[in-house]
Amino acid sequence: MKYLITLFLIVFVSCGNAQAKVEVWECYYDNGEFEGVYKLDTDKPQLYNRLKGKWKKWTTEYYDKENHSLIASFFTTEKEGKQEWVFDMMLKKHYNSGTTKNCKVIG
Repeated sequence: MKYLITLFLIVFVSCGNAQAKVEVWECYYDNGEFEGVYKLDTDKPQLYNRLKGKWKKWTTEYYDKENHSLIASFFTTEKEGKQEWVFDMMLKKHYNSGTTKNCKVIG
C-alpha cells in the first residue's frame, strides 16, 4: 500500500509540471543562415538570447497555453516602435518582423 501511495504521488507531481519546461533553441533563416540561440522558459515565462557568450534576459513575456507559444514584446527604437517575437513551442518556429525562422532544440 505504501508503494502505491508513493507511486501515485510521483505521477501526480510529474503530471502537474508537464507544461513547465526550459528549452534552448538554435534558429536559422530560410536560406540556412544562422539567426540566433534562445533559451525559452515557459514556467516563468522568460526569454533569453545568447549574445557574446552570455544570456541576455528580455522583458514583457507571457506564455500562451492555448497556442503553445512564448511571446515577447519590447520597444526597440522610436522609428521601429514596439516589436513582438513569437516562439511556437510545437512547430519550433520563431516569428518576428514578418519573417519566420526554423529552429531546433539543442538543450
